[in-house]
Amino acid sequence: MARIRTIKPEFWRDEDLSRISAEAALLAIGLLNHADDEGFFSANTKLIEADVFPLRELSGSVTGMVEELRSIGYIKVFSGSDGKRYGQVVNFEKHQVINKKSPSKIKDLCDSEDDSSSPTVVLPTGKERKGKEHGTGSEEKPRKRSHSPDSDSKTLKTYLADCKAAGAKPIPDDHHVRTWAADAGITADMLQIAWVQFRERYTEAEKGKGKRYKDWPGHFANAVKANWFKLWFSGDKGMQWTSVGMTHKNVLDSRLAQKETEHA
Repeated sequence: MARIRTIKPEFWRDEDLSRISAEAALLAIGLLNHADDEGFFSANTKLIEADVFPLRELSGSVTGMVEELRSIGYIKVFSGSDGKRYGQVVNFEKHQVINKKSPSKIKDLCDSEDDSSSPTVVLPTGKERKGKEHGTGSEEKPRKRSHSPDSDSKTLKTYLADCKAAGAKPIPDDHHVRTWAADAGITADMLQIAWVQFRERYTEAEKGKGKRYKDWPGHFANAVKANWFKLWFSGDKGMQWTSVGMTHKNVLDSRLAQKETEHA
């Protein structure tokens, strides 16, 4: 990891990076040191943690942070021809000037972009942790996945249509994110607004609507645990709405009231 890199001033005002957790933003910086001279790196979370967070106790998982960085387009993750996972800092060569650059040994191993979320891991609750202008681990234990109506990766729009046809809720009542949210003090209203924002990102926004994942409930859980949409914060009276969250809540309340009026 002994690679000297630079951080441009624009990094701190990057709007995409402002939407992710502070630890994920720190990882964005750390990956610059972890990556080779062409921006490619091993996506093995144990290696990332050893390089980037050797002395830090983390509140979330490296896997969740990687997913956050993927969600804003900071990195890409690839399935390697050797069966391993690799990553690339997307605009690395554009924003890093490397003297006497060494050719990447990873680049040729990256067969195809892996556009599905990690199939066996989710962000820990925080109690489990023991074990474009960009300048910026613990290995989690396997868990049972929440499967969509079939196991193929798909867009959220397709996933929602499949759930409707099967008479299933997109986020099952027994999904772990509901229990986690309740334990964290995140209210049902907050979770609902988070789902609305998540759904709009992946069904309407240009950057998101083409994304394909195998485990949409698990991907939503990552969004909730990392508070992607900045809807709440932990205050003296527990979880409270941010001004952004309250605005989204007011919009949803207004829409629901309008629907009630139309059907009165």
